[in-house]
Amino acid sequence: MNTDSRKELIPDIKQLLDNPIPQPESNAASSSSSELNVDPKTFMTDNSFTNPLYISVVMIGLILIVTLIVYLGGIGSTTETNSLGVETTNDNIALKVIFAIVIFLLVLYITQYVLYYYFGVDITTNLANMFKPNKDPTIDINIDKSNELPTPPPKPEPEPVDQDEVFNVRDNVYTYDDAKLVCDAYDSKLATYSQVEESYNKGGEWCNYGWSADQLALFPTQSSTYNELMKTKDHKHDCGRPGVNGGYIANPNVRFGVNCYGKKPAITKEEEEMMKNITPYPKNQKEEEIEETVNKWKNNLDDILVSPFNYGQWNE
Repeated sequence: MNTDSRKELIPDIKQLLDNPIPQPESNAASSSSSELNVDPKTFMTDNSFTNPLYISVVMIGLILIVTLIVYLGGIGSTTETNSLGVETTNDNIALKVIFAIVIFLLVLYITQYVLYYYFGVDITTNLANMFKPNKDPTIDINIDKSNELPTPPPKPEPEPVDQDEVFNVRDNVYTYDDAKLVCDAYDSKLATYSQVEESYNKGGEWCNYGWSADQLALFPTQSSTYNELMKTKDHKHDCGRPGVNGGYIANPNVRFGVNCYGKKPAITKEEEEMMKNITPYPKNQKEEEIEETVNKWKNNLDDILVSPFNYGQWNE
């Protein structure tokens, strides 16, 4: 090789060392990305190096291997006898360093995994100029919050209905005098018979005695509920008859619930859950077992075969 050829190679080698990975031309990159509508910086196929499951398995495997080597005897350990004649063992320091590095990397990986998959924060770190003697090494940390999970808006608190109505306080712990004070606490008054009857005509029912005005204990029951109770064996008369049940109670110290008339308070979460599961009467163990069996079959209807209406058609 002559001197001229050698001089021509030197700049090429220097350029190769400075730019080991050839960069695509700007025109080609822009045209291909615009035609395919793909960002060349972010497009990357999924493989074993980017799949969190594979990385987790590798990390756990490394920890187990290093732990077994270090704490179950190790390799490369040496035994020395000091001046007092006592034998001492020096474990391989390199293995402990490797173990510490693996633990450190695992903590970093778990932190990045939790931030990305649970909070949508992508943290990437780029190391540049690490092996270039003429340039200072730089660390570029990029925090991308574009995938951050949106915070759902808080559920608005339900507002009380802006009209007077009869509402029943369920706990049967109030005397007649207590009932008046309970309604005062709700800025309301004890409901009259006509107000309870009006509530019944609008579909109201609560199957629970409530102190009302004029020392009456009342509750309404709808005909549909009464008819359903008539089909039961042990609860036929639990909610009285259709209409307004109850009457005058001579002893004001008997403890009932309270029927108040005024602005009904907004429903609480506890009351909302109770309303989903409330029944006109408490179910006994046998009835709960029957309901559980019905729900079991209802959840497995796809496994049950139904016969056709006849040999030629499904429905009649």
